Amino acid sequence: MSGIAANYLMEAEMRRFGLLIAVLLILLPLISCSKSDQVGADLTGDKFNAEIQALVEDGDIIQLCRKYIKDASDIDVKRQAQSTYIDIDPEGALAYSRELLDENSDSPIFTYLYGRAVQTPAEQIETARKVIELDPGWPYGYRLLTATYSSELFRGDETDEQHIALKAMLADDSDLIQKMMAFKDDDPDLSEDMKGYLPDIHKFVIDYLIFNKNYAQASDYMGLDNEAPYDWVEKMDIARVYIGLKKYNEARKEIADAVTERFANDLTAEEIEEYIDHYTLALFGGMKAYDEAIRYIESQKGYKKDPDKLYNLACLNALKEDMGKAFYSLTRAVEQGYDLYEQAESDSDLDILRDDNRWQAIIEKMKVNWDKGAPERKKEVLGNKFSEIAPLFSLPGIDGDSINLADLKGKVVILDFWATWCGPCRMAMPELDKFVDNLHSEDIAVFSVNVWENNRKGAQTFMEQNQYDMTLIYGSRELTDAYKVSGIPTIVVIDKEGNLRYKQIGYSQGLTEKLTWWTDDLL
Repeated sequence: MSGIAANYLMEAEMRRFGLLIAVLLILLPLISCSKSDQVGADLTGDKFNAEIQALVEDGDIIQLCRKYIKDASDIDVKRQAQSTYIDIDPEGALAYSRELLDENSDSPIFTYLYGRAVQTPAEQIETARKVIELDPGWPYGYRLLTATYSSELFRGDETDEQHIALKAMLADDSDLIQKMMAFKDDDPDLSEDMKGYLPDIHKFVIDYLIFNKNYAQASDYMGLDNEAPYDWVEKMDIARVYIGLKKYNEARKEIADAVTERFANDLTAEEIEEYIDHYTLALFGGMKAYDEAIRYIESQKGYKKDPDKLYNLACLNALKEDMGKAFYSLTRAVEQGYDLYEQAESDSDLDILRDDNRWQAIIEKMKVNWDKGAPERKKEVLGNKFSEIAPLFSLPGIDGDSINLADLKGKVVILDFWATWCGPCRMAMPELDKFVDNLHSEDIAVFSVNVWENNRKGAQTFMEQNQYDMTLIYGSRELTDAYKVSGIPTIVVIDKEGNLRYKQIGYSQGLTEKLTWWTDDLL
């Protein structure tokens, strides 16, 4: 460059010398920035995963996380590294996030990351507001704001002090939310990043309007009076709005259509009807349309002899605080054979009944029913046996070694597809662990296959904190596609020859006995 500059200066007038210096002063920092950006661009999510697999000590992992949080150019890679740091040392992650923010006080990125690390929803909302103020066209401030309200307020305990405080903050954000409601796909002033986040903003706005019982406004926002709703509208949300508007028939139709479309290729017609019942009662109950949900059950033929429907009636009457009808329905459910005592004991819908002296007697009768039903359950469980060649895989474990299905031939293999954020998965894990602790054969191998997770270290930490003895391996999208995993937990059992023989989607009481029956059948 110096030779070119010298030739240029020899031919130029002196007054142009200042201009050249100015240009060079501009170019030099740009050249420097491009090198820094290249370093940040090299710090990818795949590279982070590969590097973290080679580390064992938490201190080393934390140093790696700090490097990626600070230097990675991709915000999602920064988030991944920060999530791993938070899982290991939340206070340390918060302090480091604060340190980076102090060094970059006007940075929406580091403000956002600090907001992810703070430990109260109110602080998250305050920080989200700051991010939006710093960069109104960047989606992650809205992401922090909407995610916090959705998880902590819209689905929280209405009597909790935190809930009350967040409700007041939500009112303060009404002007901001009105602006969010005006965001459109064809808005030329909206960045491409913001347009990519619009489906989540739409979802939040619908939740916001339903939370505030503004059902007519929600209907208008979703285009329900148009020839067709806007293409981003989901049928379950339409159903919720219709319930709010007391258009119950329309709501039930939307629920039925949504369930049928979602599960048409995965479930039988009978199973789809069961799912329609489940979602109908869940949405009507969630919207506190208890009387309509009760009418829905009582309109069905044979409900008086159906233990599950009677149990649901008990829950709805308990939510209405009608203890007499709740105990009546629960007693009838037990008389018809209802036996899911674990479900009853943990069901918050029935909280109002627990201090009554009738409660424990009903639970004991459920347990008697459960024991009596074992032979029939075993027959049904083993009757679902099938045979397909299990897709081969080679997957990494926590020590970096690969687990190959081909090497496990001669063993019965159990794969539990799960994620740390999945509630039913967490319910299944203790039963899987109990099964492993009581294994009666060395020819059984049990693997917890972590999938749909951004933070692998978090899965390892979860397993270690709970002292689970299943072998942890990390799955992939290709694996879940190959095993047709449509929801988690999904548990599959592979026989000694490498054939899929049993499969269960979701968690239900009695998993340990199922695992025992399945493996005994295949050994």
